Order: sequence, then C-alpha cells, then structure tokens
Amino acid sequence: MNREASSKRAPSSGPQGTTLFRADDLQEALRGTEESAEASVDKPLLIGSQGPFEGQRFVLGKGRSSIGRRQDNDIVLPESSISSMHAWIIGEGGQWRVMNMLSTNGTFVNDEKIHEAPIHDGDRVRFGAVEFIFRTREGEEGDEDPGDWAAAWRRHRWMILAAAGALLLALLLWFW
Repeated sequence: MNREASSKRAPSSGPQGTTLFRADDLQEALRGTEESAEASVDKPLLIGSQGPFEGQRFVLGKGRSSIGRRQDNDIVLPESSISSMHAWIIGEGGQWRVMNMLSTNGTFVNDEKIHEAPIHDGDRVRFGAVEFIFRTREGEEGDEDPGDWAAAWRRHRWMILAAAGALLLALLLWFW
C-alpha cells in the first residue's frame, strides 16, 4: 500500500476494540472543538484570559475534569507554574466547583486562594500563574444579572475608582 493511501485510511481498531487515531487527526479534532466551542450550562468553558492560553477555549466535560501539566489530564496546560495534577473542576446538578489537588502554586477564584470553592459564570479561575474565565453562557460583558454587583465591580472597578478619584479631586478644588 502506498504512503498516500495509508495516510487517508480511516482510524483502525486496536486491542480490545480501542479506536486508534493518527496524532494529526486528533490534534485537528481538538483544535476544532476549542475554536468553535460555545458555553452552556451543560458544557461550560474555561477561556484563557492572559498569557500563553489567552483566547483558548477548553470545554469541561460532565462530572469531573482534571487540569494539570501531565498528559493524562482532561485539560493539559504545559506551563511551569502548573502542577502535574493541579486541580479538578466538578459539575453536579448544574452547580460547578473547583478543587485544588495539593498543587505547588495554588488555585484561586477571583484572586482568593482556595482548596475548594463554587464557581459561577464570569468568575476568574487561576491555576498557578495561568488565569481563565469560567463561562456557562455566551454573552457580552454587560450581559450579567443587574443585581450582581460583585460581577459589575470586578469588570468595571478601575473606571469606578477613577471616577470617584476625579469627583474627590473636584470637590477638594471647589472647597479649597
């Protein structure tokens, strides 16, 4: 069989019926799901917010998803601040939580170091030095619940602080 014909073959079955893929096929399939993935309550996403994973989308499976540097994790993050088995994200009954697995550099939710904590749409989840946004729905930044002051504060704190500082300066100059 010539080389071109063998490269176009369908995946074959290995021992015990295991389907075998060529590495190129698997990478292409994974790349396709990350780029086109949309968040939903059933399939939440981790979206890289900075550094080497900025803009990358990782779909979380049902139940438990393992995150770490080791190749047998569900989400593999080959970065030096990530432990080999860093954390789990666990989904049960539409509720999600993150659990640190005794990592060296810690797991954080909205800049608070945690061992285990619930996570919600829009929360920032950091593993070591790598930060992601946890999404359970697609939408624009202003699409949060109007009563969710914490989310609004996280998104707009610098603008609010700058406006408060400008107002304070104007008041000081007025009464001086």
